[in-house]
Amino acid sequence: MKIVCIGNSNVNGFPHRRRACWVTLLREAVGGSVINKGVNGDTTAGILERFPRDVIDHRPDYALILSGTNDFIFLDLSPDEAMENFRKMAMLALENGIRPIFLTPCLTDPDAAAVAWVSETDYALVNQKLSELRLRMLETESTNPDIQVFDLQKHYQAGFVDGIHLTEAGHAWLASEIEVLLSGIKGNAPQVNPG
Repeated sequence: MKIVCIGNSNVNGFPHRRRACWVTLLREAVGGSVINKGVNGDTTAGILERFPRDVIDHRPDYALILSGTNDFIFLDLSPDEAMENFRKMAMLALENGIRPIFLTPCLTDPDAAAVAWVSETDYALVNQKLSELRLRMLETESTNPDIQVFDLQKHYQAGFVDGIHLTEAGHAWLASEIEVLLSGIKGNAPQVNPG
């Protein structure tokens, strides 16, 4: 089984050492090839742009995609615009025999984020957009059985380092949850095209 995890700093593991990142922990747990393509500060548009080389070229069985927060903190995107980028990534994945799994981005802790990051940002509005993006992801899953959603936003409770980034305990929890998710769908993994 080969997996590419692509997204922003919560995929890259910031601000922790790489060995504490959920992607590294997942690699250790599943014993397969798990590739980390997280980039600090990336947006859904940036991830879509690099999706062919960072995901398709690796020919994985699964693409786990976590993004959206930076779209609403640093850009003035709407949830619909961010969701359209997710849909395009999913279609690219499916066209290449890869199962896409969206992770809903966590809500921020507004007070902590305002201290640690961009103080002028309206984090209540960011959270509203993140909630709307989550609903669009779940709607997409309900109408397309080839797209799966892991609802990180609903289930994550391990807190944040700085109002945005997962704690080390959160990374460990997420790795464990994704391992369980993958074990439940492994038998239904799409066949990757040879070559």
